[in-house]
Amino acid sequence: MQDDESIDRMSDTSVAIHGLIHNVLSRCRNEIEEAGQANASIEWQRKMTGLGIGLTLWSTRTSSLKQRVGIVFQPNGNQMAVEMFRGGHAQPFDVFNLEDLNEEVIRSLITRLLVEASS
Repeated sequence: MQDDESIDRMSDTSVAIHGLIHNVLSRCRNEIEEAGQANASIEWQRKMTGLGIGLTLWSTRTSSLKQRVGIVFQPNGNQMAVEMFRGGHAQPFDVFNLEDLNEEVIRSLITRLLVEASS
């Protein structure tokens, strides 16, 4: 069983990572919309493992749910699970240790999402 100090450190790390992810997703959303690549929204998602945050993209020509693609960062203990989805169907993509997530990694995942959205 974890002691209180260990849980507090994990909580602090989790909050910091959520803040980092939210900031990077916000900048990416603005860049994507300003470039006219797609419409984008940041969404929070609650699951049994905790509160996740994601970015959803859809065409500027249609708002069909089937055409939407997205990515969700979902906490799982001291890791962050990443799921990508298309048309409401989520698929596990990867799992990162919290310490390994940084702006470069998050942006590379968003670039991959943009490629997926255009295919």
